[in-house]
Amino acid sequence: MNKDSEDEKDQKSNGDKQKKQQSNDDKQNQSNTSSKKQSSSKKQTKSDQSNTKEKKSQSSSKSSENKSEKKSDDTKQSKESQSSSKSDDKSSNDKAKSDSNKQSSKENGKQSKQQSSKGKSDKKPSKTKDESSSKEKTDDTSSRSKQNIDLDNFVVTSEIEDLVERSKQYLKARYPVHFTGPAGVGKTSLALYLASQYEQPVLFLQGNHEMNNVDLIGGANGFSSSKTVDNFIRSVYKHEERVNENWHEGHLVKAVKNGYTVIYDEFTRSKPETNNLLLSLLEEGILPLYGTKQKDAFVRAHPNFKIIFTSNPEEYAGVYQSQDALRDRLITLELNRGSTETEIKMVQERTGIEEDEAKVIVQLVENIRKLCEKEEVQGPSFRGSVMIGEIARQNDIEIKADNDDFISLCKDVLGASVGRCLGKKEAKKKIADELKKL
Repeated sequence: MNKDSEDEKDQKSNGDKQKKQQSNDDKQNQSNTSSKKQSSSKKQTKSDQSNTKEKKSQSSSKSSENKSEKKSDDTKQSKESQSSSKSDDKSSNDKAKSDSNKQSSKENGKQSKQQSSKGKSDKKPSKTKDESSSKEKTDDTSSRSKQNIDLDNFVVTSEIEDLVERSKQYLKARYPVHFTGPAGVGKTSLALYLASQYEQPVLFLQGNHEMNNVDLIGGANGFSSSKTVDNFIRSVYKHEERVNENWHEGHLVKAVKNGYTVIYDEFTRSKPETNNLLLSLLEEGILPLYGTKQKDAFVRAHPNFKIIFTSNPEEYAGVYQSQDALRDRLITLELNRGSTETEIKMVQERTGIEEDEAKVIVQLVENIRKLCEKEEVQGPSFRGSVMIGEIARQNDIEIKADNDDFISLCKDVLGASVGRCLGKKEAKKKIADELKKL
């Protein structure tokens, strides 16, 4: 038994020795293969480097050859250009001589022409003045078109220019201007013309007995509601609802905020309690917003804000007596009818008729107006003269005192105003009698 065990131990030791030798042999084989691969890769890199060097040398040789060829071509071209430039210089010298002779002869002729044209050149500044005035007119018309103001039929006289210049001084000092006078004098047209002198938007307000604070400063315009329902947790239910008034600003508030020019035409036709809003605006430059439920209690006026008032006399129908506190804040300028000569020129320019024809119309209206003044009644205004001239021109009616068509035209236009002072029966007869006197 002991011998058998010893034999088995010897066999096991021999097997272990054989396994160790095989593993050592495998490691040597692997190291040999790796060294072979490294040596082969080194050889390949060396061969690649040698190939690239050869290619570079070939390309450098080709580039040197190309450079030498280009240099030879450049030298040839430079020689050719030098030869051509010499020939061109010769020809240019010959041409220069001939041109100098021609120019000397032309300059002598030009000097004589310039001396003769000196008198004409002195008249050019007058053309520039006309061009500048036309440019100013186009600028005025463009600014008026932006403001939506039509003043094509408005006639500017020396009296109007003087009145406008004075009014501009008052507005510059932030004092409102008030034009008052009888109907047909041109108060509204004058206010529009004055507003067109400023490059800012124009707000036109027409006084009437139904105007109130809502029209001027705004008011509520319906309601808007919002509702929120929260049921994120089943056991909790949240419901919230809000109702708010929709607010819209009035025209006057926008004008005060943004610096518009406001024309309040015939403001005495509005109730005095409506115009109480303007007292603090004209004195302190503050527009109150009472009764509006707004966060701000007032609106401060813009520095460019301006306001122009117009009104008819108090004896006219539908006119309220304005409060003294408001009139005390205005610079009132009374407008009267112009002279007969100015009315003739204005009718002629607005209607396009001849001066003699305009004279007949103006004299007729003026004579009838004097008859009405004796009865202490307002007679026909300047508008009647313009109506008669415009209708006669557009319908080719001959403006003569003995023309039946012209007589009937005058009776239709002036009959109503003459009937108020002389009676309806005698009105048309009186118009015909006055025409015969002319």
